[in-house]
Amino acid sequence: MKRLLRVSGSYLLMFAFPLILFGIMMLAFPEVTSTNIPSLFKQSLLPTVLACGLLFNMSCGNWDFAIGSEAILAAIIGGNLAMRLGLGLAGIIAGSVLVGIVCGSLIGLVYYWTKIPTIIVSIGFLFVYECIGALAFGGHGVNISGSGYVVLGTYPWNIIYSFAAIAFAYFLLYRTRFGYQVRFVGSDINIAVTNGVKAYKIKAICLMLSGLFGGLYSAASLCSNGVIAPQTQMGTMTVVFDAMMGCIVGMALSFGKNNLIVSMFVGSLIMQEIKLALLVMGVQTQYVNVFIAVLVLILLTFATNPQIMIKIKKRVSKLMPKRKTDIRI
Repeated sequence: MKRLLRVSGSYLLMFAFPLILFGIMMLAFPEVTSTNIPSLFKQSLLPTVLACGLLFNMSCGNWDFAIGSEAILAAIIGGNLAMRLGLGLAGIIAGSVLVGIVCGSLIGLVYYWTKIPTIIVSIGFLFVYECIGALAFGGHGVNISGSGYVVLGTYPWNIIYSFAAIAFAYFLLYRTRFGYQVRFVGSDINIAVTNGVKAYKIKAICLMLSGLFGGLYSAASLCSNGVIAPQTQMGTMTVVFDAMMGCIVGMALSFGKNNLIVSMFVGSLIMQEIKLALLVMGVQTQYVNVFIAVLVLILLTFATNPQIMIKIKKRVSKLMPKRKTDIRI
């Protein structure tokens, strides 16, 4: 009973953050009302799906900045082929996922064979995939807006699709031996190798999973908006930062206890609220992306350098006045 109360308390505390933030926004901006809640919930679903791919990589120590380019390339190739072959909605989803898996597998294999840091490999492939997307099918991207397949952006299909992808991520991370090994490698790769875990293989598979979830995200995005345009000059990093922020904020709000998949959804919800607040304040879209990129850098700095927080706490404790204690005899 006590354990149940502790767990429920940590979840209530986690969900309190977006509720408090939304309450502050309602007080500060008259334009923000309760009617924005369904929209915020809807906008948080797809970034959570993409964040699932990043979660596996961040949990094992990988940095994958190519997942955005994989998603856009998967939509362009998978969507165009499905439309030309008349495969319908199922073909768009299957084709996007298949292309995403191929893209992720290429990055994973290169990393596995060369042992080059994942951040370098992923950024290199980011440029490759952006170039392929800009050249494929005449550089026109993919447009299915005239078809009847633009259905995954409406209720209840968006919830069913997103929850199915999120449930699959939960199963892999918490109900399989592979998920345990991912967390083991992320906690200490040297100890994991000593205990017989094939760490480089696990990290390579996680890069492949990025492609899989990138494909799931791209199919849903295409079947929600109807149009996916190619991006160049690292334009796909906007997609990456959006998912990465949800992942980082979610991991911070998990308090080391809560389910990371649920925490990522809360993180994505908070990020959508921040975006809404910036737009209501009149900040242009490009500056919103800059703000998110800077926020990612700040959070990554603290996440990868915990000694910074330790130093800050020590300095704050020195500045705080010491309490005088009465000595009674």
